[in-house]
Amino acid sequence: MRFRMLAVAGAVAVAIALAVAGCAFGPEVSDAEADADAIAAAVAGPSDGFTQEATDIGGMLFGSGSGGGEQSVMGPHAAVFPMGAMRFLDGSFPGINWVYDEVEKTYTRTRADFDVTLPNHQVHVDLVMVQVQFFTSTDGTGESYGPVDFSSGFDPAIHSLTYNREIASTSTNLSTGTVNVLEAETDLAFTVIDAAAGTATIDGTRTRSFDRTFTNGRTVVGTLTDTVSDLFLDWDAETGTLTWSGTLLYVFDATLTRANGTVGSRHQEGTIEFSGSSTFTVTVDGATYRYRLADGVRMN
Repeated sequence: MRFRMLAVAGAVAVAIALAVAGCAFGPEVSDAEADADAIAAAVAGPSDGFTQEATDIGGMLFGSGSGGGEQSVMGPHAAVFPMGAMRFLDGSFPGINWVYDEVEKTYTRTRADFDVTLPNHQVHVDLVMVQVQFFTSTDGTGESYGPVDFSSGFDPAIHSLTYNREIASTSTNLSTGTVNVLEAETDLAFTVIDAAAGTATIDGTRTRSFDRTFTNGRTVVGTLTDTVSDLFLDWDAETGTLTWSGTLLYVFDATLTRANGTVGSRHQEGTIEFSGSSTFTVTVDGATYRYRLADGVRMN
């Protein structure tokens, strides 16, 4: 009996040890979770994500943010939009860094080979080009408007704009060590802009080619295309928060190389949903994963 009790106790101890070890090393990430994580990283990346772009433009439209160039911080509300997100449409717009085309009435800024330190991210930008065109119409059609006058706030004649950005960069997550090499292009239209009310609607497409390398040797190489339709942007001047509500459709194709060297192909089509809160969700294979809007960290 004594030996049986010792054997049982030993088995329990081993089970506990294995459980503790499993917690220490963390659970193995499933392929669906890895897909969702890669999609979320493209949504909430502070240097190149959709939230970064919407925050950048929202700051120009509604006067949020602290200015100060690519490293400026959007304000104290990290739970709602990304702290320290890169800014291109900052307080200097449309100053000497921007080239104005008198014929097309477009503003273009190009910059190459520079580093940016963001909270928890180190970024090297190989090349970035941002082009903005303004309209007095509410739907981004008709003759473009310019030159703009932002000397006393957002030009009240503007009721829509188009935004194009091309970027090639490498970012390193300083907490996880994950390295992401990216080439991306964005074409967005901000329509029905009401600067006084702090509202606008976003439509357009975003295409990302990425190569993510994790510290355990796992890699994900692929493309992500988002279609944005009637996404509602809302700036609350009283609380200083910028939120968005609506659904994006995505198409995700990737090659996943696991830490053990096995390779798999991934194809996903699904939704990314914003609900005007501090989180957003990504649906993969019918399962929904929730992420922090501020940094794209998975919460479940």
